[in-house]
Amino acid sequence: MKKHNLPFKLGMQYENWEFDLEPIPDKYKGRDSYKYIGKEKFYYYGYEVRGIKLTFELDILVEVILYNIKTPH
Repeated sequence: MKKHNLPFKLGMQYENWEFDLEPIPDKYKGRDSYKYIGKEKFYYYGYEVRGIKLTFELDILVEVILYNIKTPH
């Protein structure tokens, strides 16, 4: 089974996804959080990921949170 097809790697630049992100509030100073709103679907261990939060510090990706995961049929 393919493990995942996520393109998000820690240390990558904000510019890789800037047109597919929507800003959301972040509780940490100096960090910017975004919801991924792109059209591409992503899977993690066969499960569809419907929500992705990306957190950047100085335009460098420091956190990826997957949520709202749909079980396969």
